[in-house]
Amino acid sequence: MNLQRDDVQKSAQFAFDTAQTTCKGCAWYHGTWQYLRLFGIVASSLNEREFYLNAFESVCQNKKSIRVLISGSSDYAMLQLLHEFSVQADVRLHVSVLDICKTPLLLNEWYAQRENLDIETFCEDIIRFEPLNTFDLICTHSFFGNLERTLHTSLIKRWYALLAQGGHVVTVNRIRENCYTQQSFNAEQRKKFQETILAQTHRLKVKNDAFIDAIHEYTRRYVSHPIASEKEFCTLFTENGFRIKQFHLTGKNSMECAPSTQGEKRNAYIIASKI
Repeated sequence: MNLQRDDVQKSAQFAFDTAQTTCKGCAWYHGTWQYLRLFGIVASSLNEREFYLNAFESVCQNKKSIRVLISGSSDYAMLQLLHEFSVQADVRLHVSVLDICKTPLLLNEWYAQRENLDIETFCEDIIRFEPLNTFDLICTHSFFGNLERTLHTSLIKRWYALLAQGGHVVTVNRIRENCYTQQSFNAEQRKKFQETILAQTHRLKVKNDAFIDAIHEYTRRYVSHPIASEKEFCTLFTENGFRIKQFHLTGKNSMECAPSTQGEKRNAYIIASKI
């Protein structure tokens, strides 16, 4: 089985068009995300490809088939990584993708159809998600920031309930040291972000004014709810039934990097197993 070349530009057009009819107030986000990936602006799970592939190998040792939940998905990048691992390791993955919005689910289905994959999708709130079966692996990327800090413990507890005994969580998340309030673009970050996009509009195959309107909305409305320390992140897992199998940090703390974007920042990498 061969992996097809990722056509981000084609999927970006699909996501932008789809978001106009399926998003409920979030087209500014889901409609622009693939283009922001195309421009190398936002932080995607593909930026952490080596970690995720090694982590999947670590948790799937001696297994020929596992059930996987992608918990929250702006795009199909995590599914793409799982597919790559499955092909390389000859492991059969039964993948479910969950998101509160239908647009990224349709984008994952677009990729799955392109790669001849069978996936299941759930348009639900992860905190209230109660499937019939448990999972062996839950993976997600930079997901905590999408939930208010008061819901972070609820998220971990739901993951615990969704996992089979000995199951694992694999994720990467930004750490903003001693930052306990929601983060958004400041005026300087907003200006720089919008100027970067404007400089690349010649690459777009969408109506420029509609896309730029969405970008302005993105910088006005995007907020992130940070993890404030290494201790806080680890404690979320260890106090809610998990054992940390692997943990490390990279980068340094910086408030200059805008939410969701690439740049100088501190990331936490974790593999945690259900006790």
